[in-house]
Amino acid sequence: MKSISFIFLIISFATDVSFACICEKKTIEQEIRESSIIFTGTVLSIERDSTLNEYITFNVADIFKGSTRNTIIIINYYQTCNYVFEKGKTYLVFGNNEYVLSKKTNKLEISNPYITTSICNRTGEIEYRKRELSKLNKLKASGLNIKEINSEKLYNDIWKDEFFLRTDKPSTYPLGDISLKFFLYENFKEFRKKNKLEFSYSNNHNNQKTTASDIDFPLPDSLQRYKRTLSQAEIDSLLKDVENHKLYSTTDLWIRFNVSRSGLASNFQYETIYTLDNGIYIENTAIPEKIISILTTVTYWNPAEINGIPVNSEEILHIDLTELNE
Repeated sequence: MKSISFIFLIISFATDVSFACICEKKTIEQEIRESSIIFTGTVLSIERDSTLNEYITFNVADIFKGSTRNTIIIINYYQTCNYVFEKGKTYLVFGNNEYVLSKKTNKLEISNPYITTSICNRTGEIEYRKRELSKLNKLKASGLNIKEINSEKLYNDIWKDEFFLRTDKPSTYPLGDISLKFFLYENFKEFRKKNKLEFSYSNNHNNQKTTASDIDFPLPDSLQRYKRTLSQAEIDSLLKDVENHKLYSTTDLWIRFNVSRSGLASNFQYETIYTLDNGIYIENTAIPEKIISILTTVTYWNPAEINGIPVNSEEILHIDLTELNE
């Protein structure tokens, strides 16, 4: 099974120079241990200074790590990796203090009262951070500091029923990726022949391959742009190479499912794909549902691991439909 590494590229058009924000993939345990402060709060105000730095003031609702203040101010320096906050919205924030080396003590000391955060950690609107909040609440209820907890206790006790999207080692098909592709091909070919399906790339400029653009599932419905009426010239061009076969608007299928720490798979879901029908791209469910029906016959998956410990996981499987052709 393929694992997905997520790299977020943020391009700045304010100047002639483009800057990329490259984010390291981390588990939630790593982020909790490395953050100076973790809290939920609502944005009260956003102010900017003459250098375009932003000062975001939060009314704190709950603290999971760090400061006990009722009001916390985050500073967003004028750079590309900033998280964009909106006044009145409530967020879960993973933040860090800024430090300077003291000339007097030769030790690192907090340089100012502000907190920094970025798009590279798990900061986000609270409604999209339910997984993180569940884990943080259980950690808080344990009464233990993250520094006092080893991974064995964390994953086999406190978080034993939690599912993880970011893991050190993703869940895999027992016989490997190549065997999984062959398994899908063999079990899909009768369905493909019966429905006269042939998957092919389109030369039309609107038919671009989709990619996962965020760590949060469900994936964005990036294929909505295909749901439009085409000109007759576009239709003729698209149908020219496929004759009597149906042409699919994408050859990428993304399937999300859970794998338990004991290797059982469940809760299969898919991203919508579209079929070209009389010049209009319409939603197609038959193909992904057939793929899922095949995957559900797999009785065991190798479970994911974090720090060498089997954990429940949320997996995202990418299937290139062209690999299912004859």
